[in-house]
Amino acid sequence: MKRLVVVVLMACGGGGEMQMMTGTGGGVASTGGGSGGSGGSGGSGGGSTSSALLSVSECEGDMQRFADAQCSDASQWTMAKTMVCPKIPNTTSAPCEAALTKAKTCHAQFQQAQVGCVLGQTDSADPCAVDVLLGVFCVASVNSNLCMAAQCMYNADCTTGYSCNDKTKRCFKTDAPCLGLPCRYNADCPTGYTCNNAVEQCVRN
Repeated sequence: MKRLVVVVLMACGGGGEMQMMTGTGGGVASTGGGSGGSGGSGGSGGGSTSSALLSVSECEGDMQRFADAQCSDASQWTMAKTMVCPKIPNTTSAPCEAALTKAKTCHAQFQQAQVGCVLGQTDSADPCAVDVLLGVFCVASVNSNLCMAAQCMYNADCTTGYSCNDKTKRCFKTDAPCLGLPCRYNADCPTGYTCNNAVEQCVRN
């Protein structure tokens, strides 16, 4: 079973980091299928989301599944449930439409997946865990001012230490943990991340 150690930037205004491990059955970098197109209409803060997208309650259920494994990182999944899932209806989460659609498609399968602990960290070999997590990580990243800062067209539009993401047209901090951030090119991702062409999201090298 291949495991992926991921660092999630929690969208809580500050920018604390969480270390999470989850089995990927091949790893995020090899996740195929689906277009990572951005855009789409996301509900405004507190509004409802399209039925085609992973809902807040479904996201909370998925994160609870990880927490229920009662591994040493259980509190981190609870934090994702309470701090990231509620941001799905935010207008700022609209760039994650494709990722949340894939997460929705995988929700039912993931609810039946085996989740356990490997070296104390939450782990699942179910390939749907990848799509669910990329949807959630995308929401965390696009709601962080380290991954989605000022609007831009070129790197020169961003302050020192930031680059312009060609997909989101927003500046991002080049050393921020923006896992799941929408992208077109490797240059759209922070150091230590590359742009997965299949899902058009930043993943760990």
